[in-house]
Amino acid sequence: RYVPHYVKNSVYTLKGYAICDIVNGFEVGTKDAMAHGAATFAVMTLFIELGASHIIAPILIMECSTVILTLLRATFFGPKMQMATQAVFVISFFFWRIIVSPISLFHACWVMYTNDFSDCFPRRLFYITSAFSIFFMSLNLYSFIKIVKK
Repeated sequence: RYVPHYVKNSVYTLKGYAICDIVNGFEVGTKDAMAHGAATFAVMTLFIELGASHIIAPILIMECSTVILTLLRATFFGPKMQMATQAVFVISFFFWRIIVSPISLFHACWVMYTNDFSDCFPRRLFYITSAFSIFFMSLNLYSFIKIVKK
């Protein structure tokens, strides 16, 4: 099946982030980073192999907060800017991963469920998408609670 180049490039970029999550998880010793990296890598690979690149967009929405996350490691920010960046990250994480992404993934699953299962939406794709959605939503909620407690 044809997969547009911009989708492949997005998937390859996200797979790179997934590998970094796995490596960082080993270095820092956090199992949630390793789980996130492994699941992200698996999901991207699986959806491309299943010819379901149209399901990747709702998953990529979650990564919008990652842009701000990378700024948290910046060493050139003063204390006020660092604090502002942390606040923007918490707001961004909540908005993209706790509100928008679950709605988007629920909608994708609903479309699959309510339409006839066909080549575009095979039955197994619905179950796979539902399982990964539940996993990522649980991981995001767990991570958000950890972030807020800090």
